Amino acid sequence: MLAAGRGERFGGNKLLASFHGRMLFDHALDPVRAARGAGLISGGCAVIPPDQPQLAELARTSDIDPVVNPDPESGIAGSLRRAVDWLERAPPRGGQAVAAIVFLGDQPAVPGEVVPALIAAWRGGARYVRPRYAGEPDVPGHPALVDRALWPIAADLVGDVGLGPALAARGVTPTMVDVPGRNPDVDTPADLTQLEGTTP
Repeated sequence: MLAAGRGERFGGNKLLASFHGRMLFDHALDPVRAARGAGLISGGCAVIPPDQPQLAELARTSDIDPVVNPDPESGIAGSLRRAVDWLERAPPRGGQAVAAIVFLGDQPAVPGEVVPALIAAWRGGARYVRPRYAGEPDVPGHPALVDRALWPIAADLVGDVGLGPALAARGVTPTMVDVPGRNPDVDTPADLTQLEGTTP
């Protein structure tokens, strides 16, 4: 779970904002908790900034390890590097990690069918899997599943750039799985208001 951004377009503290009576970040953790409960994933970490202990506490109560990114200005690349480092060093729960699902902390309404669909495609042989939301088919969807063989690419990332462009530059294209809804990310207060009005 990447959750170390400053939320500048939102005006700061985006993940602490209220969404349907709970913290936005708490909602973002829902699909992680559901996947853990269903036995689909064995563990996880949340990369968070050093000055938001509320996020660390929420991660711990969800049985997710908080990993502090002391340099949030390093962008998505810095958070991904720390996440991969945790994945490679973390004590295995049921065996060595073989793939990772990259969630974003500002996505509070990921449909329940997304994670099972990603994992099914990976079990079918795909190394890099992304959802294609019916309401926004041209927008690269999240969360994304990345096979362990592709993790080393994170070491070469710089700035506010995720794995997608780096993988594309190496000729790795995502396997897309079709899911309902829209890509549920929140960048601005208006995004949150709109999402809250359309999400039960």
